[in-house]
Amino acid sequence: MTLGIGLALVGGEVLLRIAGTGSATFSRGVLHVQDSEAGWRGVPDCDTYYEQSGSFRVRVRCNSRGLRDDEHALGKVEGVRRIVCIGDSTTWGYGVENEEMFSSVLEQALPGTETINLGANGYSTVQELVRLETEGVLYHPDWTVLLFCWNDLEDNFDDKHGGRPVASFAQDGSVEITNRPVRKPWKSPLTQWLRHNSKLYVFLEYEIKSIVEEHASSQDEDAPILAAEEPLPDDPPVSATSLHASLVDIYRPPTPSIDRLWEAETRLLEKIRDLSQKNGTRLLVSYVPEKAAIHRPTLEELARLSRTALDALDPDRPCRRLGEICAALDVPYLDMTQIFRAHPDPVELYLIENMHWSARGHSLAAHAAAETIRALEQ
Repeated sequence: MTLGIGLALVGGEVLLRIAGTGSATFSRGVLHVQDSEAGWRGVPDCDTYYEQSGSFRVRVRCNSRGLRDDEHALGKVEGVRRIVCIGDSTTWGYGVENEEMFSSVLEQALPGTETINLGANGYSTVQELVRLETEGVLYHPDWTVLLFCWNDLEDNFDDKHGGRPVASFAQDGSVEITNRPVRKPWKSPLTQWLRHNSKLYVFLEYEIKSIVEEHASSQDEDAPILAAEEPLPDDPPVSATSLHASLVDIYRPPTPSIDRLWEAETRLLEKIRDLSQKNGTRLLVSYVPEKAAIHRPTLEELARLSRTALDALDPDRPCRRLGEICAALDVPYLDMTQIFRAHPDPVELYLIENMHWSARGHSLAAHAAAETIRALEQ
């Protein structure tokens, strides 16, 4: 019987490879491999489809270094402005095609420019610093553009069960990077191997997830809509030891824990600034506006779900604070919040049923960054 199962699995693998299927996924895990320094990075030479039901289906292509980008030579390229883009899933291009990503549009908006996309799903500012140290500086960029998302604040302290480097406060108040090199795999080695080597595994994972999502969708259609006054679970508590924070916490008046998160972010940005200056690179920090910050109904829904008075939430609080940090560090800062609010239809700047930028959002942000860089170079 065992032999029969084994033969069936081998036969299924062969048939899928002949048919050319098994190249689509719902899982970001298929798109990443372990990296001993940063925790994870893109799969080298990846070429697959990534999708979320009802939102998007895009082709993900990575170069030989695992960057969602074209091939780039290390070392300085004379006569070409080089820009390294660092950030999380927004920078990586979650939900958009390669040519629609922020970095790709930025390259087209600035003639004579080559952009290098070091973004990766789930990255924190800590991981962005690490990738800049280990790879970004090797390209000798003229500019480093960092896209900051609010969740970077708590991600800096979440080691993903030992799977990535994190920030830690030293006794003197400085910030250190711990768990580097990463002490254990980000995901199960067997799962990683199967996802990257077995078409059958990816196909079955995809089909099972499709069935689950279809079932969940039908359940949602039948589910009653909760009234605004019905009790809902509280947000996760924020404590000085856990250093967790929700978007509601970031919008509320800061607590000591939130101040602690911002202090760590300040020290990390200072390290990135110093590393950039040491390598003759200029740094531009840009704030990635949340949908709740530019779309009033989304903010109202956030307040309702968190049982928070609407007037207690200030969606400009995080972008304003980041601006103050950049001013203190003498780092150029681009806040895209007002730019996104000024758009005739802010909703179309985000994916359907998703809080990531759509292709229109990436385009608007990239052109704003291009205009800022041109102004700073004058």
